[in-house]
Amino acid sequence: MKTFRRAMWRMGEWLEHLILPGFLPAEYVYAEYVASLGGGARRWLEAGCGRSVLPGWMRGVGALGCDGARMVVGLDASEESLRENRQVTARVAGSVEALPFRAGWFDLVTARFVMEHVEDPNRALAEVERVLAPGGVFLAHTPNRRNYMVRLAYRVPQRWKNWIIARLEGRASEDVFPVCYRFNTRRQVESAAAAHGLEVEEMRFHDGAVETLALGPLAIFELLLMRMTCWMGLEEWRSTMVVQLRKPQLGEEGERSPAEQLNQPRISVVIPALNEGAVIGACLESLAAQSMPREQFEVIVVDNGSTDDTEDVARSYQGRLTLSVLRKVGAAVGAVRNRGAAVARGKHLAFLDADCVAEREWVRKACQALDREPNSVLGAFYRVPEASSWAARVWYGDQHWLRNGTVSYIPGSDLLIRRSAFQALGGFDESISTSEDCEFCHRAGQAGMRIVAEPGLSVVHLGCPRTLRDFFWKQLWQGGDVPTVWKRDVRRGPGLRTVMFSGWIVLAMMLALAGLPAWVISSDARVFLAGATAVLVPCVVLAARASFRRRKPRLLPPLVPLYFLYGLARGLTLLGIRCPRGSTRLDAGAAARAARPGG
Repeated sequence: MKTFRRAMWRMGEWLEHLILPGFLPAEYVYAEYVASLGGGARRWLEAGCGRSVLPGWMRGVGALGCDGARMVVGLDASEESLRENRQVTARVAGSVEALPFRAGWFDLVTARFVMEHVEDPNRALAEVERVLAPGGVFLAHTPNRRNYMVRLAYRVPQRWKNWIIARLEGRASEDVFPVCYRFNTRRQVESAAAAHGLEVEEMRFHDGAVETLALGPLAIFELLLMRMTCWMGLEEWRSTMVVQLRKPQLGEEGERSPAEQLNQPRISVVIPALNEGAVIGACLESLAAQSMPREQFEVIVVDNGSTDDTEDVARSYQGRLTLSVLRKVGAAVGAVRNRGAAVARGKHLAFLDADCVAEREWVRKACQALDREPNSVLGAFYRVPEASSWAARVWYGDQHWLRNGTVSYIPGSDLLIRRSAFQALGGFDESISTSEDCEFCHRAGQAGMRIVAEPGLSVVHLGCPRTLRDFFWKQLWQGGDVPTVWKRDVRRGPGLRTVMFSGWIVLAMMLALAGLPAWVISSDARVFLAGATAVLVPCVVLAARASFRRRKPRLLPPLVPLYFLYGLARGLTLLGIRCPRGSTRLDAGAAARAARPGG
């Protein structure tokens, strides 16, 4: 049997040299990082160190990097493994999700094939960030979830996995741990790093050692697939990833002198504006009336190239607010918001639209909420003015309390976040004109941040549609980039349900229109009625569901045409039909006038 296994292994190695000449497993690439970083570290934490810092089968690496560090602390849940590790200078039993070390103690934290087992990578990364000194590095080597072998292994029952690994690698079952794969894609890593203010310095994808060499000729399948990943565009399908994150130096996160800190506002309110002269006065008036002293918050208005008196109205409040007025002409709203956030001085950021009015305690509540939940994206869905049209009241009227707690996104018109987290996430996507708030919240959620709507943070939106025509144009505009954002993550991305519903409505409409000639010419209405029914049924179902949740059965009839127009408008965006920006601004001024007493 041993002779047979040796022959199979040799055949596998021969195939490896034939198909992947000069192949260097990812473990050696990781060892190079360890050598360069470990040698210069004063205190190095090897999280999940096991029996050795690097695999025992690697030739010529030994205790690479360990000799250069003054102190190498090994952390592992298994005390037996810690006792066998001769490469570390100190041994501590514990978990990466609750590191028993003081803040800022280590220059380097490494984790080799650990993060895939962590149930809560958000908590683990928060601990890593805490124990790292400013400028410190976190180096992780972990499987790449996009790789076919990793996907397959994730779905194999643990009992079978233990048996397979024992045969292929000779590892005992107690050394094989369940996997979660929550820190194992580019997006997951970038998002998690952003949530904790860590910079992604490098992320490289490499294939690890060939797992099926012991199977002899059967290894050819894995080797050919590994060869394919060498082609352009397939690098991110390789089996492992080496990630290097760095904690910013003091000053990179906005550290200020004591004198500057005394004058630093707690929160910066960023307001994008484009031809908002009719409503921005009401917005700024509500901020001027806040209960929080004006020295504790700043307001940044970013004009997008208005042709009306928006800038003049905004500047008229400079004596009553700590106010800056900037310009970012012809850009998407995400870029306009980013421009304001780039000059913000507050610890927190609050994004407010120019046609929104905040209640007197809004800024204070925003600061309290962000202090209470610093790793969350907070905000609320807006309320409508009392004098709103029936369409606005029916569609938006109860959203601020109905959509409460954990949600999929927060509207950009009332979105709150720590400034450091916003910067780490990279801000809003400037390549899209709409849905930038959904896309941003999706990235934040992937990073492990909570997306929480709190009704107490709701603001009044003066720009609600007042007619069915306005409602249709608004939905057509807002849905313009929903397909773009959805295509980036087809299975889990934002907008999936919207795309499914609107796609169904458009297909059903096409079916009804195709059956119309037959009905007119030959009185055969079956195709037309089938299409019309397919349009009507989901609209009625959704309207009934919404009216039931809101405990207002009378809303069922008016919700049906609104759902139809919503589905039709969003469906047209799937066909590439978009709405000119100006078409959505028909009644903002009228809404503002109607909201005034006697309006």
